[in-house]
Amino acid sequence: MNYNTMMYPFFYIFGHKFMPYDAITLMALAVTSVYFYHSLTAIAIKKNQIWTYVAVRFFVSILGGSIIPFFYKWIYLHETPWLYVWHRSPGRYFHSTFLSLLAYTLLACKFWSWPTRKILDRFFIAIVLGSAIGRIGCFLQGCCQGKPCDFPWAIHLPPHPEIARHPAQAYMFVLEVILVAFLWYFFKNKKRYDGQIFWMGLLLYSVYRFLIEFLRVNPIAALGLTHAQLFSAFAVVLSSVMLLRQRDKLSDGRKV
Repeated sequence: MNYNTMMYPFFYIFGHKFMPYDAITLMALAVTSVYFYHSLTAIAIKKNQIWTYVAVRFFVSILGGSIIPFFYKWIYLHETPWLYVWHRSPGRYFHSTFLSLLAYTLLACKFWSWPTRKILDRFFIAIVLGSAIGRIGCFLQGCCQGKPCDFPWAIHLPPHPEIARHPAQAYMFVLEVILVAFLWYFFKNKKRYDGQIFWMGLLLYSVYRFLIEFLRVNPIAALGLTHAQLFSAFAVVLSSVMLLRQRDKLSDGRKV
């Protein structure tokens, strides 16, 4: 039987081979870098500092996003990703990118004496925006697959095109775009204190990511949950505690 598979792992321009996944990743970095530049300029951050931050952020995102999948494939799958890393990335995980960029951003705030909470609010909107764009690359490459289903909108992906699957990448793209729009609206109209968008965004993203994992094909790490679900569970608790603490400070009239 001939199955119409939804996968476009590479394309050619003037005889040169390019992978859509990598092209979309670069697009996501470009879009979020432009957002960061204009966003940080609006709070009077020096432009030379912003340019330096954005330039280094590019490399931190590319390399940092591959750290967790690199060690996962090495330790759990007993593969040697360094043997093909120059031909194909070992993959990029959201949480790997998030943690790497968060650490880098906190260091940048410390080094340049930036207002950390203001920066983190903008940081989280950017990280989810970049992730949403990246889901397009996941869809074209065929990674981050969904579990089998018999819905009318199911898709077929290699290496088993005979199996109809949830278009998990499309689900995630739509939900992350909605989350970005909500956080942006809240940032512009409802924000009560610096840091609120970061913790609220982390809470909402973690809840969504915990639930969407039930529709994705990911290995179980512990307690019947995937690595993403374990991270999400921890993040939900942490962000909830931080939001409640800040709410209590506001109700008591203390400075947040």
